[in-house]
Amino acid sequence: MDSIPPFMFPTTLVAVDDDPLFLEALEFRLGATFNVATHTRATAALRSLLDAQSYNPAGRLISALPSYDLTGTDGDWRDQAVRLHTSEILDLATDPRRRQAPSVVIVDYDMPDIDGLAFCRQLAGLPIRKIMLTGKADERVAVRAFNEGVIDKFLSKDAEVLPGLLAEIDLAVGRFFADTTATLRAVLSANGSFLCDPDFCGHFRQAVAEHGIVEHYLLPVPPGLLCRTAKGELMVMLVQGPEEISGLMDLALSASMPLQAWLALNRPGFQPWFATEEGRMRGTDMVALPAVSVGKMPWLVSMTRPSPSLLSSLRPTPRAAH
Repeated sequence: MDSIPPFMFPTTLVAVDDDPLFLEALEFRLGATFNVATHTRATAALRSLLDAQSYNPAGRLISALPSYDLTGTDGDWRDQAVRLHTSEILDLATDPRRRQAPSVVIVDYDMPDIDGLAFCRQLAGLPIRKIMLTGKADERVAVRAFNEGVIDKFLSKDAEVLPGLLAEIDLAVGRFFADTTATLRAVLSANGSFLCDPDFCGHFRQAVAEHGIVEHYLLPVPPGLLCRTAKGELMVMLVQGPEEISGLMDLALSASMPLQAWLALNRPGFQPWFATEEGRMRGTDMVALPAVSVGKMPWLVSMTRPSPSLLSSLRPTPRAAH
């Protein structure tokens, strides 16, 4: 099923090759997007990769619920339940360690201290995606390693390898986040999250291409995604279902909002938002954003640069890159 990971951010790309000129060219092409770590010795790269695996953001976002928390709920008493800490996803946006997390390793098969295949076998069981570069004589070895699941991709290392390698890196990073957030996405899907709506997924990918989005984080309040572009600009994609909008407008009425203001928020083709706290309106900063209807739900979706009021509702408060 098509879905968007609840978070995605620039990570570390590890390149292992005994050709310093190749490593220099790769770092030049990818340095603006990735934190590129280069190694001319495979053994040193292996130690670095194994040490880096202690950082597991997805693992800390889910925990088991004690059995007494299920008292009074439907189901078998022997069932197990989990809690997804969506309120903590935004913490990742201000965690400097996230960019150090290795997502993809590129290794040359023909290394002097340990060959690329033996190197990748040492990484078995880790979420990092493995791309091996080979010469023509090594392709049979690479095919066998791919079929056995030791590597995720192999490419012939020739003068034209870089363009194809760049495309494969993009795919590998996407699969890395898909793999590491699989459990989180399963929980979100069971709760009807917009991240698991194929129509929304298509809309979000168009927004990624249009705005140059390089990282995003699921927001519980306001509902949607906090995004950062390649230029370092913060944007919020506000995503609301019919029930959320109806509840927001009912809250506005109960707060004795003037009819003219209420009608301004409730215009067709616009999406209302204002800060709330403990079931009440907080402050007077109200917006009606031009929105599009997405999917069968339908979801109302808009993209905006966050206002001070909207930013104040986020904890912690991220900052645009400088």
